[in-house]
Amino acid sequence: MQRPSRWRVSPALPAAANAALVLLWLLSAYGGWGETAFCAIADGLPADPQCLIGFAAAVEYSLILAVPALVLGLLGGVLLRDDPDALDILLTATAGLWILAEAVVFTGGYLAQP
Repeated sequence: MQRPSRWRVSPALPAAANAALVLLWLLSAYGGWGETAFCAIADGLPADPQCLIGFAAAVEYSLILAVPALVLGLLGGVLLRDDPDALDILLTATAGLWILAEAVVFTGGYLAQP
């Protein structure tokens, strides 16, 4: 279905943005970026164990948003290819969920700091 007289952005652009958000979340949650940013102590000393536990809890809470975002992004993109309006809504909602998941990781990491 074509949109009459409306500028159309290729779905590849928001899909690439979603992929970047996924990568940011993965590196923050599981790639060590978050632990280093919130729990690392200078001069190579080991990280605070309580901070690491709090950060891990934040990552677990962020999964509440990350899992639906992953499902929406993967399944919805396949199912909604023929409906540009629905695909736009889906990609926007998916990006919003990834941003919220990253916000949970950031807030939890901030609160876990000693």
